[in-house]
This record gives sequence, C-alpha cells and structure tokens, in this order.
Amino acid sequence: MIRCMTGDDLNDALRLTRVAGWNQLENDWQFFLRESLEGCFVAEEDGCVVGTTTTIVYETRLAWVAMVLVDPSFRRRGIGTALLNAALQSTASCECVKLDATPAGKTVYDGLGFVDELPLVRMTLDKPLPAGQVPGLRPMRETDLSQVMALDAACVGAERAALLTHLFETAREYAWVAEDDAGTVRGFALGRHGHTAEYVGPIVADDEETAWALLATVTRQGADRPWIIDVLSEKVAWCERLREAGFREQRPLIRMYKGPALPPSAPTSLFAIAGPEFG
Repeated sequence: MIRCMTGDDLNDALRLTRVAGWNQLENDWQFFLRESLEGCFVAEEDGCVVGTTTTIVYETRLAWVAMVLVDPSFRRRGIGTALLNAALQSTASCECVKLDATPAGKTVYDGLGFVDELPLVRMTLDKPLPAGQVPGLRPMRETDLSQVMALDAACVGAERAALLTHLFETAREYAWVAEDDAGTVRGFALGRHGHTAEYVGPIVADDEETAWALLATVTRQGADRPWIIDVLSEKVAWCERLREAGFREQRPLIRMYKGPALPPSAPTSLFAIAGPEFG
C-alpha cells in the first residue's frame, strides 16, 4: 500500500536511510514533511514501512523528487516505481519535475519519461581547506536572505525560500556571503549537518575565487568532520581544483527532468548544488 507519510513514519524513514548508508538526519525528513505533507509517501506491507519517497515544490513551477528508498528485502518488486508514480501524480500541476539519479536508478527514471539534463559528481574531503580570502567575506545575516534567494533562483529557475531559510537556521556556522563595496551580495555558501559527514552547498558566486573562499571558509567551521560536495561535472577546471585540494570522487549523478526544462541548465555561477534531495 502506498500512502502519505506522517510524523509517525520518521523512525522508519531514518532506518531505511541508515540501511542505504545515506547521510540525512531527522531534521531533513522533518523539513520534507513540513513543506510537502501531501507529497511525501511510504510503501507499507503488513503494517511495516518498506519504502519512501519525497517531493518538494519550488514556487509552483519546479518539483523535486528525492529520497527514493526501498528496504533491500523488498526490492525488485516494483515498489520504487509505485512510489515514484505517486510522487509524479502529486506534482502533476508543476511545470517541470526534476531529480538527481544514480546510474543504477537511471533506468527506472528513463522508463518514467525523464530525460538527462546534466552530469554531476559527488566528492568528499577528509580535512578542512586552507583559508581563502576575498574582500567582503563574512557570516550570513538574516537580512541577506532576500539577496541570497535571488541569486539562487537565477541558478535553479525557481525561488527556494523555505529551503534556504531552513539551511540558514539549522547550520548558521556554515552560512557565509561575499559582498561588494556597496553591500550587495555577490556570492554565498550554505551547508548542513549529516550523519557521517557535513555537507556544503549550495555555493553560488560570480567568480571562481569567491566560490573557493566561501568553500574553504565553510569547511573550516567543521574542522573535525569530513565533507561532501556535489558539483557540475561540466565545470572541469573547478572539479580539477577540488581534486588537487584533496577532494576525492565518490560517485557520479545524473540530473534528469520531466516536462519542459527550466533554464538555465548549467549556470556558470553555480559551484555546488544543495544536494540530490533538494536540487
């Protein structure tokens, strides 16, 4: 049986998250339920939750599908596809639906009408980066959020106010901006806590040096923990710089979409995404 997820399902959702080796915490699941109560689903058999998926809608234009998890003992029975169909039905009014797929999951999404948009790569870092400095680098303030949201929307194609506010409020030590002499925000970074590693992203900046300084500063706020970042594979020079600094490639991802694509598809100012679960 496929049904809407409730708060009572959080323990089961976390159990499946840990079985899969994923990094999300309970507050990530709480965010999905808070922002998309009727767009998060579980698969249940004999009273036991055996699968999950989530959706979140940005500005009624863009829907994001994520957290497709199926208990290993129940795989290859069509449960993942049934969950995805429920997610797609709940987001049918949206102009475009996107997700970030693993190579193993891509064949399922191909069969549901998703097409490739761009490649991504997940990279990990075991130690903080040396400090980077650019003029105007400082901790983010709540009053910066309107400018941060506008920069983010230009990259994503829709405003993500609730998500960015959530990231800011739950990990303020990872929220940084770079501003020009007039006080205009020209770059920002956000991050979040995780089960096995901290996560940095999104990072948006008008040049690579600003992005690098933001990234280095964020990693130094959580010096005793490893880091995860997801970046566009097409930013070849940026990926190479990450490798030279000690980042290691973990796995590829494929951003896919269904319906008309929302531009831009690969903005030059996007140096890290918010994560496969958020876009």
